[in-house]
Amino acid sequence: MLAEALKELQGIIRNEQPASMTLEIGLDDGKQILLWSPTNTAYDVQAFIPRDVAIEVSEVESLASLVRREALPSGAVVIFGSSGATFLPGRKSSGRVSVVHKYTRRHSPQWSALRKALGNSFDHLGFLRMLQSLRPSIVGYAPLYSAYQRISFETGAKATSAPLVLHGDAGSTLSFNVAVKTGTAEVKLPAEFTVTIPLTRFGQPQSFPVEIDAAVSAEGKVSFSLVAPEMDVAEQTAIAEEVASFREAVSLVEMPLDVLVNL
Repeated sequence: MLAEALKELQGIIRNEQPASMTLEIGLDDGKQILLWSPTNTAYDVQAFIPRDVAIEVSEVESLASLVRREALPSGAVVIFGSSGATFLPGRKSSGRVSVVHKYTRRHSPQWSALRKALGNSFDHLGFLRMLQSLRPSIVGYAPLYSAYQRISFETGAKATSAPLVLHGDAGSTLSFNVAVKTGTAEVKLPAEFTVTIPLTRFGQPQSFPVEIDAAVSAEGKVSFSLVAPEMDVAEQTAIAEEVASFREAVSLVEMPLDVLVNL
C-alpha cells in the first residue's frame, strides 16, 4: 500500500517542487518521513519514527525516573491506586494524547508469603513450616517457634477441649487440653506475634500483630491458622509513604505535574 501511494505521488510531482518538501505517512507502528529529491524526481526515505511505546515498571523509583524524563509541558498526571499507578505524560504538540505508562506494585516476598498464609488451615507440621517461611519477619521468632515445636501430637493424642484465648500481662495465650497415654495435659501456646515487613522490596517496614487461631475437629485433631486484621491498615500506610516519597522524588520536575491518589 505504501509503495502504491508513493508511485502515485511521484507521478504527479513536478521537478520544480522545492527540495525541502517532505511527506509524512502514518503507519500502524509509527510514521515514515520522506524528503523530495528533485534530482531523482522521487521521495527518499529520511526517517522512521515509531509511535510511543507504553512502559510498565514495578518499582516506584523507576516510575519517578520515568516521570522526570517523559513529562510534557501540556501537563502530566500520575494516579496512584491499590495496585500501583498510572502515568499520563500529557499531550504532544500535535494534540495527540501521549502513551499511558504503568507502575504495577510488586510486593516483597515476605509480604506475599504472609498474605498467602492468612485464612488457611494448617496441621501441626504444616504450621511449623509456615512459621519457618516467615522467619525473617517475625519478631521473637526463636521462642515462638520453640513453643510450637515442643508440643507433641503423638499417635492417638487428641485435644479434649476447645482452645481458649487467655489474656495476661505477658500477652495472649492459646490454652487447650490434650489426652495422651499418661493422662491429660494442658497445652499453652502463644496466641499472637508481631511481624515487621515492607510492602515492597525497597519500602519502609511495617509492623503489626498477627493472631494465631486454633480449632479442634470432632476427632480431636488440632489445626492452626493466622489472622491479621491490621495488615490492610499497614498496607494503606505503606502506600501513603510511597506516594510521599514519590512526590519528593519528582519535586524538581519543571513540567506541570499532578499527583493524585485513588484508593
